[in-house]
Amino acid sequence: MRDEWRPPQGDQAEVTLPADIVRAVRELVGDANVSTFIAGAAEREVWARRMDRLAIPAAPPAEPGG
Repeated sequence: MRDEWRPPQGDQAEVTLPADIVRAVRELVGDANVSTFIAGAAEREVWARRMDRLAIPAAPPAEPGG
């Protein structure tokens, strides 16, 4: 699958996601919460990776924004 990304417009950006994933999220959280849930899941993953890097003494310093 090829990532499709468009530059941010203000504080938002668009990405293309697999339809089956979006459907599964919609069934889980409802139409009104799809974007919030996906954004929250992505943010949680970013923070988890940052914490993992901090917990490993030999890990290189985190890059800004990553």
